[in-house]
Amino acid sequence: YGQVTLKNVFTLDDGTGMDANKALFIHDDLSLSSGSIMKFVVTISSDNVNKELDLKVTIAWTDKPYDVAANGASILLNDIDLMLETPNGNSYWGNRQPDGDDKNTVEQIHIATTTEVGDYTIYVKANTLVTSTQKVALVATYPCDAYPNNKGNVYVTGPTSVFRLPSGLTTITA
Repeated sequence: YGQVTLKNVFTLDDGTGMDANKALFIHDDLSLSSGSIMKFVVTISSDNVNKELDLKVTIAWTDKPYDVAANGASILLNDIDLMLETPNGNSYWGNRQPDGDDKNTVEQIHIATTTEVGDYTIYVKANTLVTSTQKVALVATYPCDAYPNNKGNVYVTGPTSVFRLPSGLTTITA
C-alpha cells in the first residue's frame, strides 16, 4: 500500500521496466471547482497503433474526512469522474461506471490494445464538491515513439477547460 514500483512506470537504463515504446504523462496539480471539466488529448499515430500496446489513464485525489452521521449514504464528498473518448467516438468511464463512480477517489480507464489512430480525449469532471476547489492528479501511459524520443510529452496537450461533455459520452463502451 502506498509504494510505487518504479520499474512498473519508468523505462530503466538497463532496459527493464515499462515498455520503451510507451510514454508516461503526469499532471499532479490539476485544480477543479464544482462543475468544471478539464480536457487532455493524447495523440496516437498509426506507427504507434501498430505496436498493439495499451492506453491507461488514472486520476486520484484525497477526499475530505467522511462523517456518516452528517452525510448519510454518500461516500464521496468531492465527486470527480474520469471519461475518455476514442478517435472513433467510443466512450469509456472511469472504473467502468457508466454514470460515473461516486464511491472511489481513484478512477482508471484501461484500453488493452489501442486500435484507433488519432486523438484520445480525456475528460476530468468535478460533479459536486463540498470544498471550493479540489486538487487531482492525472497519470497516463500510452504508445509512442521509442524512448528517449518521447521525453517531451509532445503527444499530450492540456489541460484545457471545456463547458460540457460531448453527447457521445452518455454510454459506456465495453
